[in-house]
Amino acid sequence: MVYFKKKGWSSPISVRLCLPVKNRYFATSLLGIEVQRSPAADPFADAEDYESSAEYPRTPAKSPLSIKSRQLPTTPLSVSPGPLPTSFPVAPAPLVVISRVLSPQPLAESDKRHPLTSPGGSNGATRNPVEREWPEAIAFRQSLVSHAQAQLTRQHRTCFLQLILVSRWARFIRWDRSGAVVSSRFDYVFEPEILAEFIWRFAHMSDEQRGLDSTATLASKKESSLFESAVKRFIDDMNYGSEDDAPSRHLPGAEATLDSSDTYPTWRVSVVNSASGEAADLIVRRPFAGRPSLLGRATRAYIAYDLREERLVFLKDAWRVDHPKLRPEFDTYQNLKHHRVPYLPDILYGGDVLGPSGKTQQTLTQDFALVKDEWRISTSSLERFVHHRLVQDIAYPLESAAGVREFVQTIYNALCAITTAHDVAGLLHRDLSMGNVMIDARGNGLLNDWDHAGGTQNMARGIGTWRFMSIALLQNPAKVHDIVDDRESLFWVFVYGALTRFTLPDQDRLMDVFDYQTVDPKSGHRRGGQLKHDCLFGSRLLQVKFASKALQGLMSTSKKMWLMFYVGRGDLDIFDTEAKTDILNKRKQAETPSFWVDTFAKALHDLDAEDDARRPVSKLVGTLAPRSMVPNIPNITPMSSVSSSSRKRKSQGESGTRDAGDESQPSRRSKRLKTRHEPTRS
Repeated sequence: MVYFKKKGWSSPISVRLCLPVKNRYFATSLLGIEVQRSPAADPFADAEDYESSAEYPRTPAKSPLSIKSRQLPTTPLSVSPGPLPTSFPVAPAPLVVISRVLSPQPLAESDKRHPLTSPGGSNGATRNPVEREWPEAIAFRQSLVSHAQAQLTRQHRTCFLQLILVSRWARFIRWDRSGAVVSSRFDYVFEPEILAEFIWRFAHMSDEQRGLDSTATLASKKESSLFESAVKRFIDDMNYGSEDDAPSRHLPGAEATLDSSDTYPTWRVSVVNSASGEAADLIVRRPFAGRPSLLGRATRAYIAYDLREERLVFLKDAWRVDHPKLRPEFDTYQNLKHHRVPYLPDILYGGDVLGPSGKTQQTLTQDFALVKDEWRISTSSLERFVHHRLVQDIAYPLESAAGVREFVQTIYNALCAITTAHDVAGLLHRDLSMGNVMIDARGNGLLNDWDHAGGTQNMARGIGTWRFMSIALLQNPAKVHDIVDDRESLFWVFVYGALTRFTLPDQDRLMDVFDYQTVDPKSGHRRGGQLKHDCLFGSRLLQVKFASKALQGLMSTSKKMWLMFYVGRGDLDIFDTEAKTDILNKRKQAETPSFWVDTFAKALHDLDAEDDARRPVSKLVGTLAPRSMVPNIPNITPMSSVSSSSRKRKSQGESGTRDAGDESQPSRRSKRLKTRHEPTRS
């Protein structure tokens, strides 16, 4: 593989031959040049076979290169920027658009043809109009995808360009988060001017035109040192306890932030607050969470150092879908805050990312997919994605809960959040999962990640995380998402978390229930929910023994109510009148938010009673020891209902969010994670 690389991230341009490829080249390279000798490795198919067309030059004497040089060049290329020749007769090459990379089945023997001939075309029906299905082509295409993904993961980019050289043929590819635009191939031996002009133009392009994000630059040594020191102290506090003796919580993947290799450079990223227009600079290195992704939202989660606040924060960098029914996540949080929805993360600033010209950074591939020209071949319609960043205080996953009570309290807080958001702000969360029901440094539950939130006035079909979607949504992908689906998703989060954290040894954890799926042979859509349905109607879940009687009772009650909900949606003619009435009443209860709020509030009181029973008796006065003496039990006051929660918020100044300066709850936050409202401690 060959990569254009900027020496010291500044001019001039040089070209390096990197065989074998190492990940460190992905961190600073500008252009991917992918090389394959075998003609059969050409990963894409053209609408016509250029080699057999009348435009293909057939006389070797027309080649400006010697016979020996017609083989694939293996020496490093060189570029000398200079004036653009005026004699280049270059015409735009036809393009094709792809939205995803498939893994098709190999062709049957009867379908195999000359490797330079597109499968199908004039010789037969095309199985895939864009992607070749030869084994060599599939392997090379997968390599292209992995290299483009590595580039976009390790750098901050809006797009990425690749030059493909297969034998004597060349193509261009432009990648962004929506898909890829691929040129038709050309013979760079007989038509070297096309390749020469491309290289000349690329050498004279700005960094933004080459696809680099203008809001991200390499950090200085001083900035890198500040970042490393802050993250090291944070990890030490997490592993060994903080200096203020606050209980430590574990943030999975936090250690990866300090990747000491040159695979992930240290970046200075500018984030503009769309509400105020003010900009803040953050120092980041390697994402600690988020699955590497080439296409789609491609969310990257960073532990970042805020240079202005001189503390660590959380940065969410993602590409949101540009859809009229989906608002930018920062705007959604502003709306929720306006309606005083409780138990939200502390959002500091955020908004869509703007380029130097003031335009929003967004994908372009979807525009090519809409062009109705002969050259356009597309496998599907594509979405437009817009670059979005969000900065908030660091929160911790649900699995870091310090015991059963804090776990149930966190679920309760998330239940209050989705209920208030629906009833007051008219919003549905639509993506409840283990990854976004979280805990802050004080031990309070939070409901995070509102980027899929939708309004109740223009509801759309169901979306979410597969493991935790409702049975109704899994069985019917076209179903409109409603508040009951959100509540059921939270129930499955509750079940999943309880099974993975609080079961007695040697118990069936029912993990197969959450991932089960089939493919509809007619529509090709995924369907699921059957094992969840069997879990409700069967006894597997009731047979699991949990470490707490209160948790066992809460699980039994919740499971029974969701069973009655789905029984009530079925055929009730098989039941007598009394049974039918009871089922309908319980189904109505399951659809009522106050029932679930009261059920979880009662469970919290039962857990308090269990804690009191385990609390040691003081020998001095014959009373129970203070709760703070009992290890692993958070000092959180239970709330019996939404109304009591409202009274508590009213007593704290009529605020719908927690007061960061409230001293009624001991701070669990390290000195390095002080909020902006707290004074700096010496």
